[in-house]
Amino acid sequence: MSHSIQLQIIAAIAVITLIGLAVWAYRSAQKAHVKGYDLGYDDAKRGHELRIADHQHEIEHLQLKAANQRAAHQLERDAIIQDADARIAIFARRAAACTEADLNTLTAAANQLALANTTYKSMHAEDPARFAHQMQLQLINLAERMRVALDQPNDAQQPPADDILTFAANVSPNGKSWLVYGPDRCGKTSNASAIADALGLTAVLDDWQPGYRVPTSKTLVLTTATPPFPEFVRRVLSFDQAMSLVASKKGVAA
Repeated sequence: MSHSIQLQIIAAIAVITLIGLAVWAYRSAQKAHVKGYDLGYDDAKRGHELRIADHQHEIEHLQLKAANQRAAHQLERDAIIQDADARIAIFARRAAACTEADLNTLTAAANQLALANTTYKSMHAEDPARFAHQMQLQLINLAERMRVALDQPNDAQQPPADDILTFAANVSPNGKSWLVYGPDRCGKTSNASAIADALGLTAVLDDWQPGYRVPTSKTLVLTTATPPFPEFVRRVLSFDQAMSLVASKKGVAA
């Protein structure tokens, strides 16, 4: 074999080797690119999941904060209503500041606000409609408290036992809250359901103490404290009185 042929063979082998190395380098680069893409995708996915978890945690925190604010607002509202009830009752008893005519006026004004609410809604005036509805509800609540005040007797003191039992026996169901007091372990809690039924109430609050928040309606409040209870107007029974009421109610039912 001549020297030139040998050189040609060597050159061909070198070219083939170079082509093989180029193909191998290209494939290696492609694999590295795909692997890098996958790693980048995984990193981006983990980062996105972490951001979602952070947002979820923030949302839960804001929801808890909003719930606490609503609870605090409810407590403030109940305290304001309780204070307003006491003031209305005082004015009604002392100066006859509220009359049936005043009550009728409030009711008529509430009806007019209901009409205004409907009219504003038909005109697509949402803000005035919302305001009219809110004022209507406030007037309705005020009229209801005025009705309770007008039903109060002129004497602000706690009436005799027979009178308070007669009053308790004729209260409307789910009206204003009542308080029953008595020493510890006298039987208040075990008889709470029967007492609540006799007073037409659906909820029970045990272990109440003066200075605590007072539920305005539908609640039987039990306490070991002793009178007086300025938070409750005429709606106070001793445990013995409460059990007498229960017995009388059962006698009527029988």
